[in-house]
Amino acid sequence: MKKLLGIVVLGLLLSGNAYADQKDILSRINYGSYCIGMFNAAAWGEDISNEAKTAVFYTQYHGKASAYILSWWHIKKLKKKGLIPKDTDPFENPHFQKGAKVVIDYLNSNPQDFVPKFTVIKEGITSNELMPTKGTEPKEMTECKKKYLIEEEDLMKTGVFSLKLNKKHRKKILEFYIKGFPEN
Repeated sequence: MKKLLGIVVLGLLLSGNAYADQKDILSRINYGSYCIGMFNAAAWGEDISNEAKTAVFYTQYHGKASAYILSWWHIKKLKKKGLIPKDTDPFENPHFQKGAKVVIDYLNSNPQDFVPKFTVIKEGITSNELMPTKGTEPKEMTECKKKYLIEEEDLMKTGVFSLKLNKKHRKKILEFYIKGFPEN
């Protein structure tokens, strides 16, 4: 009888711990939703310049950042492992809207078309001629890139092969969702 009671208590403790883990994972997903809300608003905002060359790099830059941070691949893996509820949708999340508001507010208080602004460092048609200008994006966006270990150089790579994300990096981010983020 004592063994049975011990098993029941252990089961309850473990299930409580699993709930705490799920709660932590969902909290990290909320932060990811917040970050991709910023990148999404920056990529598809109403005030984006019509300069074609910059717009192409710009949308790829933000799309790639969003995919590294939180993609359906991450959600599918977490659901498959039973770590989050089946109905979890990072894009139908109030944190996504909060992130978007950060960029909208930033653009309303800073007269610029892009977040971040790109500086042409030499004339040409590849991303190597453009560089994001420091200090031209909300600090929250910079913090997201830092937390998810996203390098500006990687975001600036364009072309057919650049759209494929680094699998090791994507798996590392999945581990961050499960175990927590390292302190940068």
